[in-house]
Amino acid sequence: MKPEIHYPLEKLREAVHDLATGPGDVRSRLLVAYGRFWHLTTDRFPRSVRRDVAWIRRQLTRGVPATERDRVRSALAKMRNTTGSKIAKRIHDVYVRLCELGDQ
Repeated sequence: MKPEIHYPLEKLREAVHDLATGPGDVRSRLLVAYGRFWHLTTDRFPRSVRRDVAWIRRQLTRGVPATERDRVRSALAKMRNTTGSKIAKRIHDVYVRLCELGDQ
């Protein structure tokens, strides 16, 4: 596995597990899952997935509150489950692509 993607891959693996097995609706699972990788800046990810990571971050941090965690909570409170499902799918897609890159 390429060392530069090891940590982001580990965090996305945890996030995908939370999305698949966590309690509650997709919005409550997204809050936990995003907590796994929110601290990783977009440049910590390979270029091929940065656009998706930036999209995920934008979707989950819409709003005015001062802290990122509060912005995520605010965005999720207003979000429809269908939108949350799209974000969850994109997190899974990034994880799969990181796994593929790690195998190269």
